[in-house]
Amino acid sequence: MLLDIASLSAAPKIDYRIVGEHPHRSSIFTQGLAMDDQWFYESGGGYGRSSLSLIRRSDLSVQRQIALPKFLFAEGLTVVGDQLYLLTWQAGKCLIFDRQSLHQRRIVHYQGEGWGLASNGNVLVMSDGSDVLRFRNTHTFAVQRKIRVRDNGESVYRLNELEWMDNYILANVWHSERIALIVPTNGEVIGWLDVARLRARMPAGQKELNGIAWDKMKRELWVTGKNWPRMFVLKLLTVPALQH
Repeated sequence: MLLDIASLSAAPKIDYRIVGEHPHRSSIFTQGLAMDDQWFYESGGGYGRSSLSLIRRSDLSVQRQIALPKFLFAEGLTVVGDQLYLLTWQAGKCLIFDRQSLHQRRIVHYQGEGWGLASNGNVLVMSDGSDVLRFRNTHTFAVQRKIRVRDNGESVYRLNELEWMDNYILANVWHSERIALIVPTNGEVIGWLDVARLRARMPAGQKELNGIAWDKMKRELWVTGKNWPRMFVLKLLTVPALQH
């Protein structure tokens, strides 16, 4: 059952327009989605079926895909320079790959569960399903600081897939239809993106939202979910401004 957090939300709603709709592999239990000018990078979860894919943006064709060992459950994914950082759910390992060849370069370790991961190029931010986001060093993966995510003082739990959008962090809330817009300095939620109407454009019975990628050039947000047959492109119309 999807969590209804509308009654808990004090931050304003972010309006958007659907400007694109594209096919998505419904066989992929999407855990992480990232993009650059030419490529999408997507992680799919599940024991014995976790994968990492390199997808051409121009036609959404899969150029490379690798399978993870059967004992690893792939989670959040992000790009830092020429590397991909891929979390695992309960193994405490972050796998680091070459961005183009998908050759594994090294492994770094962490305590607790891995859920979502994002980067602004200088620092990583990671979720673990709680209300806490941890900022990590891109080289050592050491925790530099952490924030608790709040909407008008109320904790926001089940933070999952993450994306860095300009000076904000986007986080989808597991078992909900909403994406939080978070201030990275203090964890304040200053807006909510409600994507419930995307489900009306798909077959019934789809699993959770879980895949958000920000196109900073076109100023558009790509959204998909676990085993969703489609990806959507959203133009955000009202984004709250930071208060100074």
